[in-house]
Amino acid sequence: MPEKKTSSMAEQIYHELRKEIAQGKRRAGDRLKETEIAEKMGVSRSPVREALRLMVNDGLAVGEANKGIFVRTISDRDMAELFELRLLVDRFAIQKAANTLTEEKRQELKQCRAEILEASFNNDYRAYMRADNQLHLTVASLADNHMLLEDYQRHRYIFLPARILSQSTAESARVAVSEHIALIDALLEGEFEEALAIDEHHLRRSLGIIQNTLNRRKED
Repeated sequence: MPEKKTSSMAEQIYHELRKEIAQGKRRAGDRLKETEIAEKMGVSRSPVREALRLMVNDGLAVGEANKGIFVRTISDRDMAELFELRLLVDRFAIQKAANTLTEEKRQELKQCRAEILEASFNNDYRAYMRADNQLHLTVASLADNHMLLEDYQRHRYIFLPARILSQSTAESARVAVSEHIALIDALLEGEFEEALAIDEHHLRRSLGIIQNTLNRRKED
């Protein structure tokens, strides 16, 4: 029982820290201090430590030996190149989907669809991020190219911070969900040209939001 309570509290702290990053209250390079966070949230250091471990695992923070844990720093160029990579991979994969969209892949897409809707309905951010990540991996896997998929996965540490910035408001998150569902439905219906258009619009819209957010923060 105590372990479950600690895990539950760690999740709450994780969500609060994620929100503070999205709102710009904690900036790239800021140190995440266990003691300061525990005092601010009125909890012991144990769930804070677990929350910070989740932050590192999800790519939101990075641990430096003998220094501490810091909000991950990602440059504007990193973000732009990430979206270029995703656009190229997704376009290549969707163009091959007519031959690679097997029944197994169709079931994976349907599972992603159900999980995205359920997580969105429950406001479960980490579940939504897992489903979102799985969707993009499933789409990329339609390229049927293992080397390409491995390279794509190596950039995972940038994906989650990028998603946080691109979905930092309730409206942008709602639009992202609707775009993901539209993409899945187009693929399942064999409307691959439509799927390409939806995916490109989604990625370019997300990149625009990220760039605007980062530019505003530089002006503050």
